Amino acid sequence: MKPIIIIAACALMASAAACTEYIDLDLGSTSARFVVDGHITDVPGSHNCVILSLSSDYFANRKSQPVSGATVSVSCGGTATPLAESPAQPGCYVAPEGFGAVPEHDYVLTVLADPFGTGTPQAYTATAHMPRTSVIDSATCILNGLMDIYQVGLYAPENRATKDFYAFGVSLRDSLLSDSYTELEITDDEQFGSDYCHGATVYMIDPDDIDSGIASGDRLRLHGLSISEEFYEYLQAVGDITNGGNPMFSSAPANAEGNISGGALGFFAAFSVRSVDCVVRDR
Repeated sequence: MKPIIIIAACALMASAAACTEYIDLDLGSTSARFVVDGHITDVPGSHNCVILSLSSDYFANRKSQPVSGATVSVSCGGTATPLAESPAQPGCYVAPEGFGAVPEHDYVLTVLADPFGTGTPQAYTATAHMPRTSVIDSATCILNGLMDIYQVGLYAPENRATKDFYAFGVSLRDSLLSDSYTELEITDDEQFGSDYCHGATVYMIDPDDIDSGIASGDRLRLHGLSISEEFYEYLQAVGDITNGGNPMFSSAPANAEGNISGGALGFFAAFSVRSVDCVVRDR
């Protein structure tokens, strides 16, 4: 089957009307599964959303089916916030205007849905912890001439008293390049090695992968996501599955283990987002 793994492109951009960017994650051939995938951030906006869908067969060349008519809410400390289904995008449930998650709080997602049309809705839940907000001082984007790769460097303080996990994405000329889980770069704080990150490479850009091109003087924005260890491990699993063996000679890969109850696939995450601009340089 092919559940849809989603990431909201505008969660990084903190703007734009569309909720999501979809990618197919091949997970084998079996009956359809209910997929719950979404996230909330500390940046208010429609990018705080949850996608509900039914997986399609691994060997069937078709997209997953959205699940409409569900009741979806996110709660913290006993206060529940309902998410309304988008009229423009069936199966996409969006937080109200002004909603933003608070760092160092726990959030519970509750979905009441009847994805298989049994006539009896079932409850699906997940809990996500919002990590503390990190600080980004600045970034650089410099061409490595030997590799013909642009390397994005990070300058930021690091709290060595805690174990922290991050995901990084980039936008070029206001166009998001990291619009799916597999295009994020993830790391823990061991890469930084001290209480300050002095230009460590957190993202690499191959010019051949950008249809519009990239050149010295372009404006690039680095997006830093503070994520939980559980979400970090999930992103690792998604990457391992997506970048697995030759599909012509490999069996259908296994599921990425998420945090949704009730036998559903997918993941509900909470993370903070911080962004900083820099200018692309060839040297």
